[in-house]
Amino acid sequence: MENILNMAVGFSTMIILIGVIYRIIQEDIRTLKGNKVDKELCQKQHNSLDIELREQKKMLIEIIEKLEQLRGRAMEQIIITLKPIELISYRDRKPHTYWLNALVVDSFKQAIDDWLKAGHAFRVTETYRSIETQRKLKQRKPKLACKAGWSLHGHGRAVDFDVRSIGGAKELIGFYEHMAQYGWWTIFNAPNKPIKYQAREAWHLQQTQPVGIPSRDYLRKLAQEHGATTAQEIEQVLLNIKVIKTEV
Repeated sequence: MENILNMAVGFSTMIILIGVIYRIIQEDIRTLKGNKVDKELCQKQHNSLDIELREQKKMLIEIIEKLEQLRGRAMEQIIITLKPIELISYRDRKPHTYWLNALVVDSFKQAIDDWLKAGHAFRVTETYRSIETQRKLKQRKPKLACKAGWSLHGHGRAVDFDVRSIGGAKELIGFYEHMAQYGWWTIFNAPNKPIKYQAREAWHLQQTQPVGIPSRDYLRKLAQEHGATTAQEIEQVLLNIKVIKTEV
């Protein structure tokens, strides 16, 4: 946006200068009628500048049209509010404070509370993950981890858990069915389809809006809602999120 504005100013200045020269040459043509050589020379200069002026005007019009398209589309920063949640850790099997998006933390808490009341176990490995942590994880696990900015962990909308705390494939399917009732899905399951198990990402749950859509679609739409229009702008918005932790 700033580059386009700079270009518009530069072209505007250039057009003003060309216009001044254009008027001077027109005056020269009128005052040099008695000198055929000078008149022909001025006429050539006049024609050349006339063509250049039209080209510059055309470019300026294109820039103005682009500015009109971008008007009102200034990119806004995504602000995420995180709230604490007490969960049993897989490390020491004791409760610890984790963080989830304020928009989804209650649904996850209710889902796990009901799961535990039914006599089952659940141990968490990770919830919120910062952009910088995601970047380092991608370097360590390039084939498994998402690119920084494209993980729902960075938005507090994803939870990784210890699959051993749930059981085998049959028990995990039962767990997935339970969590789906509260809007939490694996990346390989979706609403209105039979719940299944697969080993890859079996430990990962997430909540999007609308519920069950792929995380990439959700994040792209979120960035667009904050003013991003191009792929580059979407990347920029997703890497520039602001996270606020609150106890309320």
